[in-house]
Amino acid sequence: MALCSRRDVVLIRDGNGFRAGRLEVNYEIHDTMLTLIRPFTMVRRNQNSSIAVWEVIEGPSETFETKDMLASVEYVEYPNGNVATILPLELR
Repeated sequence: MALCSRRDVVLIRDGNGFRAGRLEVNYEIHDTMLTLIRPFTMVRRNQNSSIAVWEVIEGPSETFETKDMLASVEYVEYPNGNVATILPLELR
């Protein structure tokens, strides 16, 4: 797990896969570390590339257990508001 801070883009375990989102805050309740994330929706992913493109959705943030964070990733924001991430090798 890499270090991450507020407004970083992270990948988080979601069911059998993963999704991306913007980290808003980490906090603890009753000895459980939690992370509030503004989730993204995947637009496209080329299986032969390390790039995934995500749409930033307007909606409520979601809480995940911090232990389910897979990685903090490099990203670029496109003019249309989408976000492209570089996926780590183990998630390609």
